[in-house]
Order: sequence, then structure tokens, then C-alpha cells
Amino acid sequence: MFNIELENKEYKLLCKNYSKNDGVKAIFLYLVIMLVLFLQGYLYKTNLSPTILNVLQGIFSTLILFIGLGFVLFSKEKLNTIGITRKNLKQSLFYGILGATILIIFIILFNKVIEGKKVVFLFPTITTAITFIVTAISEEVVFRGYIQTRLTGLIQNNIITSCINAFLFLSTHYPVRWAASGFSITILPGFYVVCLILLHFVCDLVYRKTNCIWGSYLLHVLYNVFTSILIFPI
Repeated sequence: MFNIELENKEYKLLCKNYSKNDGVKAIFLYLVIMLVLFLQGYLYKTNLSPTILNVLQGIFSTLILFIGLGFVLFSKEKLNTIGITRKNLKQSLFYGILGATILIIFIILFNKVIEGKKVVFLFPTITTAITFIVTAISEEVVFRGYIQTRLTGLIQNNIITSCINAFLFLSTHYPVRWAASGFSITILPGFYVVCLILLHFVCDLVYRKTNCIWGSYLLHVLYNVFTSILIFPI
């Protein structure tokens, strides 16, 4: 279980087989997702109630998931090419739990020790929790499963593609806020940005090491849930 190889052999083989056309499709998928998120953001300018907006957030995440799956199926590719497989499942889940634990401990220690804040727990609503679960699977399928692997058709270096994908993943957290509140680079708090980047690289490592999406998905869900219940008042 504790081998030093950072990439699963099957993952390496899959990435070597992708072409420039696959890389272009990955970029196109990213642009489609950005458009969907901007459309979601404009709904926050309407008179819709917070409850409806929360439900719509889950619906939009589901839509993004189906768009990602659509790119795979219309290309006549198998679902295991985006990590939807039972192979290496236990190892994947183990690394996912380990990665989530490290991230959560880091967040708690930073806020409590460095920032001197108290830790307060505030449990989310059922709707919010469901949204976190759906959002996590859609982002893992789209970014770790599809976009990053297919980008190797354009740039045959997994470290560089991971860094590029970190930027793409981070950028998708801006359109909803920009559409709702106006353009601003600093609309996301700096520490939140750092955590998102760390989340990407840890999820990416879990996925590349096992070629199984479920570990990075579990990691993402645990991160979403725990960061939503952890409040750090001054």
C-alpha cells in the first residue's frame, strides 16, 4: 500500500494514448463549464429565494457532471478512463481519507495556532450537505478524471498539466461570484484560494496514484463537509 510510485501504471498508459484532439476537447469542456457557472451566478441577481438558489446549486452541479460524462460517452470512451472503476478501490479510499485528514488538520492548526481563532462547529442543512456531495463528484469527474488526463495530449508532462489544471479548477470558483457581485480578483479570500489549490493537488495525487476516482471524491466530500461546519470567529 505504501509504495513510492506517485503514478499508477494504468494512469500513465492512459495519458500516453491521448492526442491533441483530446486536449482540445478538455479545454472546450472547461469553457462550457465556465459558461454554465456564469449562468448560475446570474440567478443570484434574481428574486429567487435562498432555498431555491441552494437547490439550483445542486442542479447545476448535476448538470456539470452529466456534461462531463457526456464528453466521455460521445467520444466512445469507457468510464474507467475517468477513474470510475472498482479497481484499487480500497487503496484509493484509504488515501482519500488520509488526504482529507491532513488537509482538515492543516486548516484547523492554521486558524487556531497561526491566526489565534477559536474553532466552532456549525452543522450544514441537508440541502447544503447534498449539494457538497454532488459538487464534489462533478468536479472530480470533470477536472481530475477528464480534463487533466486529456491535457496530456497537448502537454506530455503530468506535473505541468497538474499545475495548469490547478489554475483551471481554481478559476471555476470565481464565475458565480463575479456574475452575482461584480468582477474582482480578490473576491475569494487568500486562505480559501490556498486551500483550493492544496485540495486540487492532494486529490490529484490520490487519483494518479490509484487511477480510481472514488478516493479523490471521498477526500473532496470530506473537505467540503468539514470546512462548512468549521467556523473560526475572531
